[in-house]
Amino acid sequence: MKIFIVDDEPFMCNMLVTFFKDKFPEDEAIAFETGERALRNIYQKPDAIILDFNLDRVDEKAHSGIDILKEMKKMLPDAPIIMLTAQDSPAVALEAVKFGAYDYVVKNENAFHRLQLLFENIHGYKHLSRQFSFQRMMNIVLAILLAAILFGILAIRFS
Repeated sequence: MKIFIVDDEPFMCNMLVTFFKDKFPEDEAIAFETGERALRNIYQKPDAIILDFNLDRVDEKAHSGIDILKEMKKMLPDAPIIMLTAQDSPAVALEAVKFGAYDYVVKNENAFHRLQLLFENIHGYKHLSRQFSFQRMMNIVLAILLAAILFGILAIRFS
């Protein structure tokens, strides 16, 4: 999976990139210090996004995490976006989920454990989704083959 990490704290970005390299080495984690930079790179179609709630450390005019969340959901409606913030507030969590966040993680001693659990779930969902798509494709191929065989039998019978 390709994972975008959007956080205006360089230390947190580095920790998250290292976390993904250690826990999910098959994934590619790409860090952005502003939401605007992440949006300019959205054409890369990340499979998941970790987005900081407050994004004004680099540029005080920067859009908030909620603004970036709204834009990203318009462009990638199916991508799970996890809001990451130091604010342990039910109101902030509700706002994030209201605008399409997959989940909300507070930056505390449990944050990396929660992220690991969330990404294990996301990996499982992606795997099941691929299996389902393959099974559906095989069902269509089988239906076409059966229709061709039936058509061939009927053509032989009525000729």
